[in-house]
Formats: sequence, structure tokens, C-alpha cells
Amino acid sequence: MKITARKPRLALVGEQWPVGPVVGWLVGLDAQGRASVDFAGNPRGPVAARSTVQLAGEALDLASGRVEVLLAFPASEDGPVIVGVVHESLLARPVDSRDALVARVDGEEVRIAAKERVEIRCGLSSIALSADGRIVIRGRELVSRAEASNKIRGASVQIN
Repeated sequence: MKITARKPRLALVGEQWPVGPVVGWLVGLDAQGRASVDFAGNPRGPVAARSTVQLAGEALDLASGRVEVLLAFPASEDGPVIVGVVHESLLARPVDSRDALVARVDGEEVRIAAKERVEIRCGLSSIALSADGRIVIRGRELVSRAEASNKIRGASVQIN
């Protein structure tokens, strides 16, 4: 991440918050995930901030460099609100199977990766998608329903 020094365009007037959007940086997170931010021209040092976005992955890797965030300052004295993360590119980085998305659904882990294979599992059931186009659906019982026609097509169709 390239970090360039910028002259502050907005400075605090007395002890008032700036007016308008300000690019600042994420300083840290407490145990509950609440952010501390700072910005150029801030004589107070890092301050607690609320957020309209949830940050994950690279955005939270504070050790890799400074994470720039777009801050807004509501009319109240509640302090800054993180409204976005500043990125160098509009394009998301390519998906790498080592960087699988991990989520929790009903207390269980769900992994989604897309470079070579994606597999969704629940108990005895699974759906596997491979990069070569092969899809495998497994389960104790398979039910297929359709409001209109239910078609099975292929170069060859094997039943039992």
C-alpha cells in the first residue's frame, strides 16, 4: 500500500469537529470491534468512531500499513463516523482459494472459495462445484420440484 503525506485541508476550529468528509486512518480496534481513527489536523489524537460499514479481511490488517477511511462528522458532538474505506483500485482483487470466505450460519461454518472448487456441506448433504464445470450433488434423498417442466439434459443421461 502506497502512503503519501497530505496537507490537511480541514482543521479543527477550536474544539469543533471539521465540516464535510475527511480522509483519515484506522488506528485500532478494541475487544468489541469499536474503531479508533485519526486524521490530519486533529489535535486530540485518536478518537472513537462509529461506522456505517463493517470491515473484514484486508481492511482490518492494521499491521500491513495504514488503512485509510472516509470519515463524516454529523452535526452532533458524537465524533466521526466511518462511511467507507479508501481503496487504490475500484476492482476487487482476484479470488484466491487460500483466501476463502468464512462465515457462520446457525453457529456452523460455511466456506466459499472459487479458484478450483466450491463445496457446500450440511450433515450428509453436499453440493460441489469444480472449475472444470462438474457439479456433484449428494444426499440421502434428493428432491427436485418445478412449477413448470423439470428437465434433465446431457450428452447422455444415466439413471441407476
